[in-house]
Amino acid sequence: VRRKMPIKTMPIYGKLTPISALLAMAVAASMIFGGGGSGWPLPELVLQCILAGFSFVWIWMLTGATARMPTRQALFLAAILIGLPVLQLIPLPPILWHNMAGREVEVAALQLIGGDQHWQPWSMTPERTLASLLAMAPMAVLLLMASTLERAERNLILTGITAVALLSLLVGAGQLSGENANIFRFYLPGVNFLNGFQSHHNHQADILLIAMVALTAVAKEYALGRGGALHLRYFLGFVGGASLLLGVGVILTASRSGMMLLPVPIFAQLWLLRRWLKLGRAQWLMAMTGLGIFALILAIALSNNAVLARVFGRFQTATEFRPEIWHDTIYAIRHFLPWGSGLGSFIPIFTSIERLEVVSDLLTNRAHNDYLELMLEAGIPGAVLFMVAVLQIGRAAWRGIGDSASAMRAQNFCSVIILVIIGLHSLIDYPMRSMSLAAIAAVCAGFLLATGKSGDVQVSNTVRDNT
Repeated sequence: VRRKMPIKTMPIYGKLTPISALLAMAVAASMIFGGGGSGWPLPELVLQCILAGFSFVWIWMLTGATARMPTRQALFLAAILIGLPVLQLIPLPPILWHNMAGREVEVAALQLIGGDQHWQPWSMTPERTLASLLAMAPMAVLLLMASTLERAERNLILTGITAVALLSLLVGAGQLSGENANIFRFYLPGVNFLNGFQSHHNHQADILLIAMVALTAVAKEYALGRGGALHLRYFLGFVGGASLLLGVGVILTASRSGMMLLPVPIFAQLWLLRRWLKLGRAQWLMAMTGLGIFALILAIALSNNAVLARVFGRFQTATEFRPEIWHDTIYAIRHFLPWGSGLGSFIPIFTSIERLEVVSDLLTNRAHNDYLELMLEAGIPGAVLFMVAVLQIGRAAWRGIGDSASAMRAQNFCSVIILVIIGLHSLIDYPMRSMSLAAIAAVCAGFLLATGKSGDVQVSNTVRDNT
């Protein structure tokens, strides 16, 4: 590892542009203030006001002569995000909404007061659907902004994501070292896990997993763009040390899904660094085996640690309530097919259909599966629009990663892995209901739907081979 890396001078960040600065501040604000969710509306309201201000500034910037317009693919995806809740808020005549599945009880109740002939929207909870629209609209703007960025500007955004994630580790250290209700616990004072800026430890785990990939992509860009010699051992040592810190942070969140997803960013890091690591099949197998043995030895050595005992004790839970929630959610989906009950309507709808034998003193606020919750709230139209969006992003990702000559191939791969992490976690939880993670997902989708311009310089074939 003492040999020097083949590099060529190229700007890693380039000249700071207003749009890249705006988006970097928007993503940082989302990661700091967007972790409370509907249970803590004040920070989310502050964030929505901040993002609204940034959005107006960006729209005003589009009137300039040198403005960079979003791509048609990004505009199409943004239209899907905003269009669905808008359609659900349009009042419909009685002949239409009376015949929508699941509205029988509503019709009967309104008949008692003579209000059944009023026009009603598609959504059964229009005020909650409006709240969903106010949360989704800024994400659409972030997606459009990200689709206009070039290579050096993307590095700034990925650096910001990594920096805020590392800052959340410092906050988490204060949360673990202090007593309950200490100043570092912004949401749940009685939780003894590392939550960072998030109210839910699973969301914090996602933030750290995402940072592992973003860190590697940015470090690789720095290594390629540094104007001078850089020893491989320093570069790989930095990436490995920071990733180990983030990985330990994932464990300390006590998120079972986060710990199970740890191999995903590790695989992505190995892929990004494969040219420099020069690992063959045998070396890959030895590396993964070594990591497993190291993790097992570390777990045994620290088995008496109180914090880790609480963490690993979560895997010994005798009962898991998620299958019961999924069972009742699927029943509700069938009841409201094909149109759904309206975005944001999960809590009142689920409360009305939950089986009495599984009712507890805890309020079920989410389906713990973003796909089931979307199917309930948006029905078949929402599922179709979601599949269209996935196909659009998937086609762009295939094109962005498959082009070996693209200078932004590593950034595109990083964006895909981040979306995969969020998508996999959505199978058993609700990461997309966090504005922090929704903002990151929107930016990554915007990167993939961008114009494909390489940025400030033309990259030589030697550097492309290492990209």
